Amino acid sequence: MKFHQGRILFIFFSLFMLFSACKSSTDIRDGRLAYELKKYSLASELLQKDFEKSDDPAEEARLALLIAESYRRVNQPEAAARWYLKARELGASGDAGLWYARSLQAAGHFDEAIAAYEEVIKTEPYRRPEIRKFIAAATRAKKWMQEENYTDIINLKEINSSASDFGPAFYRGQRLLFTSNRETAFGEEHDQWTGRKYYDLFLTTDNRKNGFGTPENFSPVLNGPFNDGPGVFNASFNEIYYTHCGSDVRDKSDYCGIWVSRRSPEGGWEPPVPLPLLSDSANTGQPALSPDGETLVFAAVDPSGFGGSDIYFSVRSIEGWSNPVNLGARFNTELDEAFPSFDEEGNLYFASNGIPGMGGFDIFKCLKNGKNKWVKPEQLPYPINSAADDFSLLMEPLSEEEKEIFYMKGYFSSSRPGGLGSDDLYYFERRKPPARYQLKVTVMTARYADTLNPGSEITDTVPLPGAQLLLYRLPRSASAVPDTLRCDSKGIARANLEGQSDYEIFVSAGPRFFNISKEISTRQFPGKAGESYLIEVPVLLERIFREKEIVIPNIYYDFNDWHIRPDAAAVLDTTIYKLLVNNPGLVIELGSHTDSRGSDEYNLELSQKRAQAVVDYLVKKGIDPGRLIARGYGETQLVNHCSNGVDCSEEEHQENRRTTFRVLESDFEKNGPE
Repeated sequence: MKFHQGRILFIFFSLFMLFSACKSSTDIRDGRLAYELKKYSLASELLQKDFEKSDDPAEEARLALLIAESYRRVNQPEAAARWYLKARELGASGDAGLWYARSLQAAGHFDEAIAAYEEVIKTEPYRRPEIRKFIAAATRAKKWMQEENYTDIINLKEINSSASDFGPAFYRGQRLLFTSNRETAFGEEHDQWTGRKYYDLFLTTDNRKNGFGTPENFSPVLNGPFNDGPGVFNASFNEIYYTHCGSDVRDKSDYCGIWVSRRSPEGGWEPPVPLPLLSDSANTGQPALSPDGETLVFAAVDPSGFGGSDIYFSVRSIEGWSNPVNLGARFNTELDEAFPSFDEEGNLYFASNGIPGMGGFDIFKCLKNGKNKWVKPEQLPYPINSAADDFSLLMEPLSEEEKEIFYMKGYFSSSRPGGLGSDDLYYFERRKPPARYQLKVTVMTARYADTLNPGSEITDTVPLPGAQLLLYRLPRSASAVPDTLRCDSKGIARANLEGQSDYEIFVSAGPRFFNISKEISTRQFPGKAGESYLIEVPVLLERIFREKEIVIPNIYYDFNDWHIRPDAAAVLDTTIYKLLVNNPGLVIELGSHTDSRGSDEYNLELSQKRAQAVVDYLVKKGIDPGRLIARGYGETQLVNHCSNGVDCSEEEHQENRRTTFRVLESDFEKNGPE
């Protein structure tokens, strides 16, 4: 959609179109003439009177379409949508349906806009690829507006006015140059097109904590009786390039152009001169200089372009500026691309209403990809862009410390609701989000060489789809409610975690498997803003084999003793005790075995005492004694050849001295952490 009245001059239509210099609005009584002269506010009023008088449906359709176009061009999307709908219902030809959808989107009615786009596809299926791009943009815009964006947008009320304020540029000493047609602009004349003063360059000072100072006219040498601005300085601030439109030669076809002025050694600015960039019949303006000052990017309306205004660039040489080059179809569309700018790294920004975006003009970024080469435009997110017109981006350089916190900072202009005038200047800071932590738990189970023997070799692991995870934040209170997760077909479950926090994961997969719990933490990560950290937790759930003996490794006793040593207690805490806590329905037998040395009766008694010592230890830690059975086997179940009288090594005897458990009962109806 074209820029509205406040800045339409800067899309480079000729300032003094046929009759526009000699006829005031009060002289025009015909709606079609007002429309042709681009006096769209007046045209919408007059054309509606014609519409009310008409009784010809075909004429009503044509008038409704002109009324809709008039409202669209003065940035009233709600009214434009109503009249586009009416034009479509009356059978108007052309793009009434598409512009109805685009006007709805520009008004922020994304769901209605998407439905309207779908209607266009139904009636014009050959346009599906084109319309799908608009649907995707509207869907993306809707999503962006619902997401947390970590962006602060501040209206610069101390320098904005009820007029149009846009085109910010940095000047020396924390000062900001911008363009405005406020009442303090030079001269007494008012532009017939806007009804306001002609545009001038204004300068304000950023007083940091105290805000901006009162804007003042920049220079009487540069600000003339007609339209001047926006402008941009070179790195030394001794050269300014700016848009100049207008002339007091009433019979001249007058075009906008880029003018340049240099700062005089004595102070002040020298009289500006025009840059001969394109033909005299082309409107050029909105200059932007690359960080090295060697490339000039600008917008222009030229018959050789793609339509509307396009982005061009020119390269400085000893002879002057080279012939401009159109950036091409990857950047320019049949509508308008305008207001280019650079950041300190040479990335290019511009505004477009031809590339599908949030609604009106959106700001796009093109990453630098070599000398005067940039990648395909990427739309800046909400709320920098909105359903309204957003343009004139000015990026603020970031210090190394700021780069740790911010993605970008700077200024831009927008016609979004809530401003003081038709266009306002805004300051923005887009912060990096807090560090993000994602948990990835992969739940597997083992396959054994002997499917009936849990002590046999593990040959493979396979995922457990549907396994359940309970995620607790630690320390856990008695009333804590965990997050519940389910594993997908690959046995994977994911969750977001908080930084500098501890968690417990409880994993279960039904009555055939032991439950398990693990503790994790995010405290080990640096937690830089904008960074993402992945915590991967592999979980192997063991199958429950009823009546199958499982060895508890590393349970040692002193010679001829049955008391639980500290090292054995640590093993019991992390194995059998934890197993019983995680599986409160289990009833187990704890078995103790000796080697063959000593008498059979002595070994049987010693092993019983050792098994009972394990039971007593677990009971003291809170396990119900009804779930535990102690049984000493002595040397009756040797696992190797080291029977009575056989000469064996200490390591071979140790194989027989073991503590085991067997599952006797399980009631998983009570499944869950104790």
